[in-house]
Amino acid sequence: IDKLQNDYEVNNKVKVGVEKILNIDTTAPEVKQLLLDEIIEANKQKALEFQKQNEEKKEQLRQEITNKVNEKLNTLEEKKQQKINNFNCPAF
Repeated sequence: IDKLQNDYEVNNKVKVGVEKILNIDTTAPEVKQLLLDEIIEANKQKALEFQKQNEEKKEQLRQEITNKVNEKLNTLEEKKQQKINNFNCPAF
C-alpha cells in the first residue's frame, strides 16, 4: 500500500508539473526550469525507490536460496551419517 501510494504521489507530481509547464507563459523560463527540476527530482526519487525494492528482492532471494542449499546439504549429511552408522552396525 505504501509503495502504491508513493508511486501515485510521484506520478501525480510529474503530471501536475508537466501541466504547469504547459500552461505557463513562455516569458518565464526560470519558473519552467524550477518546475522541470521538480519533475526530475520526483523521477529520481522513484528510480531510487525502485532500485531499493530490487535490492531488497535480490537479498530475499539470496537468503531463500542459501537456506534451501543449506537444508539440502544438511539432509545429505544426515543420509551419509545414517549410511555410515548402518555400515558400522554389527550384524546379528
